[in-house]
Amino acid sequence: MRSHIRPRLGSFVALLPLAFSLALAGCGGSGDGSSSGARSVFGQPVPIGNGTGRSFVTLSENGAPTEVGFELTESAIKGLPLTPADDTRQFFVPMPTEAGSATPYVTIVAAYSTGHVPPHSGVEAVEPAHFHPVFLMNPPVPPQNPPMEDLPVAAEEIPEGHVKVGQVVPVLGSNYDDPTIPAGYPEKATLGQNIFYHSGHMNGMHVGESVEFLATRATRTGVIKQPQVYPKGGYYPHRWTVYFDTTRKTHVFLLSDFRAATRTI
Repeated sequence: MRSHIRPRLGSFVALLPLAFSLALAGCGGSGDGSSSGARSVFGQPVPIGNGTGRSFVTLSENGAPTEVGFELTESAIKGLPLTPADDTRQFFVPMPTEAGSATPYVTIVAAYSTGHVPPHSGVEAVEPAHFHPVFLMNPPVPPQNPPMEDLPVAAEEIPEGHVKVGQVVPVLGSNYDDPTIPAGYPEKATLGQNIFYHSGHMNGMHVGESVEFLATRATRTGVIKQPQVYPKGGYYPHRWTVYFDTTRKTHVFLLSDFRAATRTI
């Protein structure tokens, strides 16, 4: 699940005005949270496959974030675009304004690929179709010269054990991965989470899973390793989970266990 998102640069640039308008679109509705006193606020749905995808944030009674997520309706994993191998379709998914005020995340780029060979892996097998929602901390900006996506990152801003891997992805940044967990293994490159850096600082959290796994309605989860220093104050997630919500009938990519940043730049 490393930076093998290989978007055609033109598609990113062409969609940037849409991304900005979606980021400003605000919330699409709210509902009861998963715990007493909590409430969930949803972003506007975006057509994906035969269904839709949308974001949400769940806030505690005192307004602290407890969850941020991206969810796909059951039908969204059908009728997906037949993109060529090593190419990716990006869906810009707006987040409710409440997410930006309570968490570092302002929008989501949900990338979909029909499959490709894991980069720098030395294996020949093609990965299955998969989704990579990226929870971005900054609105997408056009690539610049020199590239801001590949600037050096201070060691204290990188979680322990994470190393730079794969390609630099235009707009999103350079990808840092923990090679000792599933996302770091070539045969499991569509699983787990990792981190993007842009302008020398953390820019987003990347969670991925195969369409085949989503169809099983199974659950996968893991701990998110933390840096010593965060790019800005606020609450950051310490756990990621992919699961099927039996109430809403959606496939959910979830960030949870939010805790306040201890040190910031």
